[in-house]
Amino acid sequence: MCPVIDFGRVQHLGAARQKRAPDCPLHRPTALRRRVRFFAQVWMVWPFRHGVPLETKLVALEERLKAVPGKLPVAKTWRPESVTYQAEFVCHEGALWQACTDTAQAPGGTDWICVARAGRDGSTPSICGTFNAHKTYARLAIVEYDGAGYLARRDAPGVPGIPGDGWQLMSRSGRRGPAGERGLQGRKGERGARGEAAPTIITWTIDREHYRAIPTMSDGKPGAPLELRPLFEQFNDEAVGPAADAAVTTALKHATRANPGLLAPL
Repeated sequence: MCPVIDFGRVQHLGAARQKRAPDCPLHRPTALRRRVRFFAQVWMVWPFRHGVPLETKLVALEERLKAVPGKLPVAKTWRPESVTYQAEFVCHEGALWQACTDTAQAPGGTDWICVARAGRDGSTPSICGTFNAHKTYARLAIVEYDGAGYLARRDAPGVPGIPGDGWQLMSRSGRRGPAGERGLQGRKGERGARGEAAPTIITWTIDREHYRAIPTMSDGKPGAPLELRPLFEQFNDEAVGPAADAAVTTALKHATRANPGLLAPL
């Protein structure tokens, strides 16, 4: 149905509006509201008028939908003995849940799907400086020992460098580089202040697998390891070996005297 337009009336109203006549219907608030509403309705129906192809209608509808920003529903706190409707979001025990159906069930059951859950605090390594035998180290502690860096794999890991599951080697000092050219001799310096007393050994840590003894100094730092394997090998060659040979020789002499034919086939 198409409205009939009286062009004469429109021209009359236009002339009255130009003269700013107070009785012009277009200047009255009520008439203006009706006029705006009429044109708004015509604009809404315009894309769907008779004779417009379906593709044009769909494009116009898609443009209208894109013009409206999409928003997720506002989440609310779940309350016992309340009904949550499908697709609604609720917060419960530090997690965000969405209802799969209308339900009065507590979040966490089959009627819910978890959208986001609170995480937990991670573990961070702690740098503890130079290894001190008087301290107790926890897991993920990082220490420096004998020019190398170690990471504790468990609580109370023991002494670094000893085979086991206590420490993980992270870095080791590099090899000594080639010697540079000898420089000029500098001038003699002033006499310095008297230094502190040297630390003393207060205890030893035995590395039985590698035949080493590691001293612990009075300042809490480990001293240079004492290699004991060469001493044990020398003792075995000089004392244990000759004594064993002499014992075998004596035993053979006594056996030969007791039974002269014992070694005859040999």
